Amino acid sequence: IEEELRVVVEGIRFSGNEAMEEPDLKKVMETKEDRWWRTDAFFDRGVLEDDLDSIETRYREEGYIDAVVTGYDTSFDDEGERVTLTINVDEGELYTISGVDWAGASDFAIEDLRELTKIEEGDVYQPSLADETIRAAYDWYGERGYIHARIATVEDVEDDNRLRLEFVVDEASPAHIGQIHIVGNE
Repeated sequence: IEEELRVVVEGIRFSGNEAMEEPDLKKVMETKEDRWWRTDAFFDRGVLEDDLDSIETRYREEGYIDAVVTGYDTSFDDEGERVTLTINVDEGELYTISGVDWAGASDFAIEDLRELTKIEEGDVYQPSLADETIRAAYDWYGERGYIHARIATVEDVEDDNRLRLEFVVDEASPAHIGQIHIVGNE
């Protein structure tokens, strides 16, 4: 067995972040800074790559759908046992909703689907609210027997950092109960 040197993360810094502060971004990371109470502050490139994805997701959740982590820099101490990470971020622009539409929904469904919509014109775009809307619509359709309905989200980016959101529905046919079998009744 040949053990390699375990490198401790001395610090995590960010470059290019204006919309979000360092503590908010560090919260979504598994990579942690060394503190006297922490025993797991080691540098692992695989974990850091996952952290970079988490940072991009965090930005998208705040309406910065073009946000990208462009890379990271490492600065090691003289012994190579401690590292400071600098994560480079390109935030992009903040997107707001210019409109929300439902396409493919039947007349009997459209008003209820609009009421279930969690995101409105003028809101900052948050993908999680679009996902909540889809889950609520699936529940609504399922309660009415449309268990094969499918709903997709289409994001149409417009000028001036605005985004039109469209939920495209394929209702399919409602399901019907064919037969009921009772077993075990003696």
